[in-house]
Amino acid sequence: MDSLTYTRQLREKGVEVYFEREKVGTFTENSEMILTILSSIAQEESNNMSQNIRWGMRKAMADGAIYLPYKSILGYEKGEDDKPQIVPKEAETIRLIYRRFLEGGTFSGIARTLTEMGIPSPMRKEKWQPLTVKNILTNEIYKGDKLLQKQFTVDFLTRTRKKNEGELPQHYLTESHDAIIPPAEWEEVQAEIKRRSAIGARKNIHPFASKIRCGVCGGWFGSKVWHSNSKYRRIIWQCNAKYGKGTKCQTPHVTEAEVKAAFVPILSSVLADKGKRVTALGREIKALRNTAAIDKEIEATERIIDQTEQALHDTPLEAPALVKQHDKAIKKQAELERQKAEQLDRAEELEASVKVLEDCTKAKYDEKVWLALVDYVEVGEDGQIAIILKK
Repeated sequence: MDSLTYTRQLREKGVEVYFEREKVGTFTENSEMILTILSSIAQEESNNMSQNIRWGMRKAMADGAIYLPYKSILGYEKGEDDKPQIVPKEAETIRLIYRRFLEGGTFSGIARTLTEMGIPSPMRKEKWQPLTVKNILTNEIYKGDKLLQKQFTVDFLTRTRKKNEGELPQHYLTESHDAIIPPAEWEEVQAEIKRRSAIGARKNIHPFASKIRCGVCGGWFGSKVWHSNSKYRRIIWQCNAKYGKGTKCQTPHVTEAEVKAAFVPILSSVLADKGKRVTALGREIKALRNTAAIDKEIEATERIIDQTEQALHDTPLEAPALVKQHDKAIKKQAELERQKAEQLDRAEELEASVKVLEDCTKAKYDEKVWLALVDYVEVGEDGQIAIILKK
């Protein structure tokens, strides 16, 4: 379509286009028909070449081949063995970013510091952006791993790319190259990012919100300010069905002081048994981190994907059964990857809870401890408060 559009526009201006290899000029008879055929053939050849290249890249990924966009990445360069090789000076910048973040630095604060220090960004620009800092802090390559095929080309003509959300198989390689950041430190940063995101999402939201449940009707408690314009001002929490339509819930309200007071003895018992609890959580974390079984399933599914892709590549005929088998394997792999991600997310959540628990030494209300340990609070018909801890 591009060929026809541009040659027509040029012909209208009295300009002939002559294709030397094909010996076709746009002023000759039947030139447009010939050009249409030749352009269609060229487009199909381009499409076939694109499919072959994509298949080759996916096969290379499945075999563990690593490619990094070295021109836009900090800390690595292409080594003699074609594997990522650490650039010492740039690696120091990466370590500085991770260290500053764990010391309490924000994305924007770290970006400002790097700009002031005159350190060039990955794109060799003078000014750092907060998003660049975040991308470095969340990129698994810095702990020596690599997630392959994060994006893919949707259209070979427009070269449009999109994030891979399960449409194509992804491959996660562990210890594929030398790490700049120790894996334990990298995981600690991810947990801290997640913790800060949770706090950010709850900005201006009370830590009791969506935490107190009615033991009678099952509804959630909401806050209400009493005597807002007097010295007797206080916040109480009551069932949202108390003044709703229909039957009014009769569960009594509770105050913040009462909920905090109920939490303290629970926390005290947790701290008294902290060693056993941390050990138990450690076992659960270890079990969640052990993804050998699901990895084996993923590998088996990847083999099916590779085999069906090879078969589809080799056969010139339509093969509905192969396509169906290939698509089924793709969906299964996406589901397995999702299950693995959920399992590892749960492990990170528990690790964050363990860290909070280990740092906690006194049985008193603390928002960070509250959010890390409490699943929800249940208020009974008589106003009795029960604290349910996360499992």
